[in-house]
Amino acid sequence: MFYLGMDVAKAKLDCCLLLDESASRRKTKVVNNTKSGIVDLLAWSAKQNVSPEELHVVMEATGIYHEQAALALTDAGITVSIINPAQIKDFGRGLAVRTKTDGVDSFVLARYGALLQPAAWQPPPPEARMLQALLARRDAIAQDLQRERNRQEKPMPPTRRNGYGNPLQTASGFWSNNWPICNRRLTGILISIPTSRAI
Repeated sequence: MFYLGMDVAKAKLDCCLLLDESASRRKTKVVNNTKSGIVDLLAWSAKQNVSPEELHVVMEATGIYHEQAALALTDAGITVSIINPAQIKDFGRGLAVRTKTDGVDSFVLARYGALLQPAAWQPPPPEARMLQALLARRDAIAQDLQRERNRQEKPMPPTRRNGYGNPLQTASGFWSNNWPICNRRLTGILISIPTSRAI
């Protein structure tokens, strides 16, 4: 098994592939945090004579940024482990690593994988992913609506010129009038998804 530490950022993935655990012989690669970047990474690992079945990727949980990479890698048949950042920080201290760069972080992640052989991450089923996306969108719309309600509380100067009303009042009026309908429809969709009842 070959361990690849992956330091995840919004735009890029810093990768460190351990070729020899005892001698710490390694190769590094930086790819974009996109699906095409994952394809580039797989092509690069194949050049290192590492097949997807032999590769174990270790990454930190970084909010939403690690999700796309983790899903693409598991879809490609690669074992992925997602580790709590606090555990990696403590592990790095144990290795006497004082430098904090993306390259060093990816090396620490690879060493963590090689020494502790963490359990494989299981991706959520497609229904659960869809439910997460719908709930996130619903929360975003609710926050937008609350911002519009807060704006309505402020006194607005009259702006009727050439027959046009204030665009903010128009938008907030739309959401105030239509939010209950939109919310009911979205709730109906969420209830109809089998996974949502179990969550």
